[in-house]
Amino acid sequence: MSGTPRHLAVADTSIDVTLIALAGWTVTFHVALVAGWSRTATLVVATTVIGGLLAAFGRLPATRLSGPDAPAHVADARGGRTIWLVVGAAGVVSALTTLVRPSGTAFVVVWAAVLAASTAAIWVIRSDRRPRVPVVADLPTWSIWVVAGLAALLTLVLVRQDLDDVELINRSLYIEQDAGPFPTRDTVIADEVFASDRPENPATSIEALIGSVAALVPVNATTVAHLWLAPLVSALGVLALHRLLSSMRSSAPALATSAAWFWLILDGEVLRSLGNHHAPRAWQGKAVLLIVVLPALWHHALRWHRKGDRRSLATAAAAAVAGVGLSRTGTFVPLLVVAVVVVAAWLAGAESTRRTPAMALVAAYPVGAGLFGLLAER
Repeated sequence: MSGTPRHLAVADTSIDVTLIALAGWTVTFHVALVAGWSRTATLVVATTVIGGLLAAFGRLPATRLSGPDAPAHVADARGGRTIWLVVGAAGVVSALTTLVRPSGTAFVVVWAAVLAASTAAIWVIRSDRRPRVPVVADLPTWSIWVVAGLAALLTLVLVRQDLDDVELINRSLYIEQDAGPFPTRDTVIADEVFASDRPENPATSIEALIGSVAALVPVNATTVAHLWLAPLVSALGVLALHRLLSSMRSSAPALATSAAWFWLILDGEVLRSLGNHHAPRAWQGKAVLLIVVLPALWHHALRWHRKGDRRSLATAAAAAVAGVGLSRTGTFVPLLVVAVVVVAAWLAGAESTRRTPAMALVAAYPVGAGLFGLLAER
């Protein structure tokens, strides 16, 4: 990116390399389940695949961005009121989701309402062409690294254990101790005798990654998850949010990121809160999806539609693949991101609309994994 400070370029590269590595591991792991590969064979193949993906990524030309990614400004009072109404509607829907915990048809209705609110917000922001004025001065960009370091440090002491750990960490420990094919059934009560109490398809790959890494290092899978993965995810999450806010033209992305993350860390002490799925549970796949993958997917989808950056298209596809390996919600949440960006591109005009068909590449793996999971359950 033209004019990007070196330390922010390092942050961008760190996020994207992580996404590509997770995507390569996820695809290899899914093939390993079908082929019955051992843990060692899977690690060898995954290393080769990830190396090839990174080499191919490095050869893709990067598009230099300029005007459209300049810092944004806030709309005047009239436009601001409309935006706040839209955001407020989305907040009400989110609150109902938390309180009611819908399932089945109600779950679909809630997600449709969230998608409609997001689309309406895009329409309002897009149609607002009145003069804009800056709001506040931003913090220095290097301060984002301080926040990332503090987030990683606090993650080591703010630990909220969860019932999911009984199954997830246990599976990682099982893989650490058993070098054979990856388990597909229960590992808590018996040695793959019973069916798992969690849906088996599509299988998430993050637990296998933690167990496989633990088998190579002198610490166990629990330590890898809590003391290695969680701080890394928290730090990358800060960098990913800052990058997203910058690409969304925030007038003060560093300040907004700092305020948001300190609030999320404090809010994480409450069980049913937004912060509970951030630093306090950053070793879980669902948290990695929320903290790192989705902000990166938003960022790269926007870059692709604005400038046709092929690196961003490839990284967005990698983010979608990585999401499938992190959580089963990764089979449909990235599709919502793609849908909203496509609608925004359609509103932006013909040039962005021509880039829309390529977004099918981003949705391909989540759609395929989701269909495979549905068929496997029948």
